[in-house]
Amino acid sequence: MAKIFVSKINNATQNYFTDRTNGYVGKPGGPVWYIQAAVQYNYVDRHGKAIANPYNDNRPGVVRIGDVLNSTDSNIQYTQVGPASVNGYTLDPDATTKTGFDADTNVINHLDAKPTITYVYDKDNAASGSVTYKYIDQDDNVIEVDSKGNPITPFTDTGYEGDAYDKNAAVPDIDGYGKPEWVSGDETGLISDGDVTIVYRYHAKAAPFTIYRVDTDDNPLADPEVVTDAYVDDILDLGQKQRTFSGYTFIELYGSAPVISKAMTDFTWQNAHDLIGTQMTIKANAGRNYKFVYGKATTPNPDTDTNTNTPSGTTPSKPSSTTPDKTPTATTKPKPATPDKLPISGGGTSGTGTGTSSGSNSGTTSGNTHTGTTTTTNGNNVQSATTTPAGTLPKSGSIVNRLLPAIGAAILASLVGLFAFAKKRKS
Repeated sequence: MAKIFVSKINNATQNYFTDRTNGYVGKPGGPVWYIQAAVQYNYVDRHGKAIANPYNDNRPGVVRIGDVLNSTDSNIQYTQVGPASVNGYTLDPDATTKTGFDADTNVINHLDAKPTITYVYDKDNAASGSVTYKYIDQDDNVIEVDSKGNPITPFTDTGYEGDAYDKNAAVPDIDGYGKPEWVSGDETGLISDGDVTIVYRYHAKAAPFTIYRVDTDDNPLADPEVVTDAYVDDILDLGQKQRTFSGYTFIELYGSAPVISKAMTDFTWQNAHDLIGTQMTIKANAGRNYKFVYGKATTPNPDTDTNTNTPSGTTPSKPSSTTPDKTPTATTKPKPATPDKLPISGGGTSGTGTGTSSGSNSGTTSGNTHTGTTTTTNGNNVQSATTTPAGTLPKSGSIVNRLLPAIGAAILASLVGLFAFAKKRKS
């Protein structure tokens, strides 16, 4: 055990002394000993600010270890020093605090910290005020109960200007709502002159809902996505919830009608494909579940695919109109070559001509040598011609003109008809 050094105040030759004059503790034939103590007095305003110099009471023989604060026994009594008078301030007797004394007996104990007594004063004519906290939801409605029906009581505190209050206690967690966000009000943690209202907004948590992704037989392609961390004013974009799966193509979107069961097979599914590309709040969704349905993708067979249409989603390009660089020049028909010699009358070589158009026509023309063939196949004409070598011309009188005999025969038939008609009238 550590030694405790004390001051010797006198020599005692008698039995134990109980009076303060001859000593508090002693033993026969020996000196009287005691342990000196001290008590500090502080003078502060309501905010803990010192408004006067502290007083340290360490009077010898007056403040001793083992003395009892304000005891009625004069032998063990330590009398508390009264408050000081501070100009401009008034003592608040209910605010006085003490530390370093035994909690049960008020004994000055050497094992405790230095005993301290603090007097608290209010400033004369100090302004008073209050602070009130208000809690609203995402729609600016005052929150009066939490999600379990428990009442929500706004935090309110009153006091003098500069008085502190607990800001953490003023902003509670509310069941069924997320973390709050400050909206308005001067939140300093101190009461100011007048009444102050501080507003915090809470966002209500949304009811959970589930998104399924299945094939056409309701076999899952992925684990169900359970949305549990959303708030009612969050935005739901179903287009962003669509996923891609190898070998599958998205077909249709369905939404559930409200039911109690959570099993996918227990939902009544309704077509909701028109919701893709739109947005809504989670509150407007009202807990509706969704099912994305995918079908197996088919791969075209190149051996049987005769579709030459433009692929979906592309616009066929129009052939560009090409403007020639230069205007085409007019084609001048070649003039017939002038024969070096006049044709010889009579005689000549034989020639053949053949023409075919959806059939075959053949003819032979005596005279000049001229051979030509024309063939039509599926609407395409292929022509081939063989011409008489240059310099070899037909003989005069050998060209047969079939048109003149036909005209002559027609005129002759007309004259015969007229003659017969005139003779008939005369008779």
